[in-house]
Amino acid sequence: SMEEQRRKITQLNDFNYIKEHTTEFWAKNFLKDLKMMQIQTAKSNYQRIGLKVRLVKMNENSHPLIHSKIEYSYATSKNKRLIILDNEGTLLPTNQYKHNVYLSNQDGPSQEVLDILEDLSKDKNNIIFIISGRGTKEMHRWFSSVKNIGIAAENGSFYRWNSNKKGEQEWKNLVKQKNVLMWKGTAKEVIQEYNKRTDGSIMV
Repeated sequence: SMEEQRRKITQLNDFNYIKEHTTEFWAKNFLKDLKMMQIQTAKSNYQRIGLKVRLVKMNENSHPLIHSKIEYSYATSKNKRLIILDNEGTLLPTNQYKHNVYLSNQDGPSQEVLDILEDLSKDKNNIIFIISGRGTKEMHRWFSSVKNIGIAAENGSFYRWNSNKKGEQEWKNLVKQKNVLMWKGTAKEVIQEYNKRTDGSIMV
């Protein structure tokens, strides 16, 4: 069964850890991690973001954004402005998105949101990009009417710029680019190292 298979994997992982490391090694690394967490916690504050359900550790110098300062910076800016917006939980109304689950697969941004994006895109100093975990078809259906903005589907795996000449088939696929996949080897090595140091952890 799956439970038995998981138990065997856990036992093998624990056995390999004991075989490769001494008790002294484990104790030193455990205390080192505890001290590091204490230092990091002392220098950090925590803020709830998105729909106020996600608690994120912030640097001690980080503070919630003040709307008046944002408006002033926007109005007085003489350079290009990069505006990156998350669709889920930001552009999408909170009553349509709860606990990372869509209440309706058909519901997209409201017309008011689309009108605001349209107005922002008319300013040549604004570079607007919308990121979503949804697929290319939904992103095309929801945002194709707003020109001169960038949209990314599947959390950035596909992206494109909206214009009068571009259609749904012209998405650029980042997943197939070799330079994007090169990080996997490095990430795997880092995860394996922490896997060895963390008793009871499993890498699948």
